[in-house]
Amino acid sequence: MRNKFSLIELISVIAIMVIIMAITLPAFLTMTKGQSVELAAREIGSKLKAVRSYAITNRKYTALVFVTTQTVLSPNYPYKSYRACIVNSSNVFQSWVPDEKWEFFPSGTIIQDISNTTAGYNGGGFGGAANITSVSDAKVFSASTTTDSGIIFKSTGNVVGADAYLVIGEGEYTNGAMNRHNTADSAIVHVDNYTGRVSYGTQ
Repeated sequence: MRNKFSLIELISVIAIMVIIMAITLPAFLTMTKGQSVELAAREIGSKLKAVRSYAITNRKYTALVFVTTQTVLSPNYPYKSYRACIVNSSNVFQSWVPDEKWEFFPSGTIIQDISNTTAGYNGGGFGGAANITSVSDAKVFSASTTTDSGIIFKSTGNVVGADAYLVIGEGEYTNGAMNRHNTADSAIVHVDNYTGRVSYGTQ
């Protein structure tokens, strides 16, 4: 004969499941966010290596530009999008690299900072990035052209400017501003200005 469960027993089991989920959910979300940051850093590292390779192969100054301006048509772009482009020796935008499209960080992940002095978030600003002028994309920018931050590789493979430390972390772009979350837990991509070598962390 099949045993039946009483209503009280079913409610007790459901209550226990709810309690377990409430305890484990924060840890699960934290782990997921951490993985998104690490994934974003790896993707950026791979893209920077590809941009450097393009610069050397085609003998052109090539940059990976990040949208750090706020004069954009869509909130999907600031601090969480990047694209490869060709520039001249004066850091002026010339054209987008053929077949390259805008790419985006995983949800909840942004570029928090680009520094050339410290390996980590140091209060904002993008002082370690090159200023790429006259960047043009009518579908993205409110103005016809803009100045944005980027990492530029010379045709020799080394970088314009000093070492760059890209700080990738949790955050979002809301209400016209970058909102950084948990700046202590971030991933760092280091670009050596002499060799163009891309690595993770400060080494």
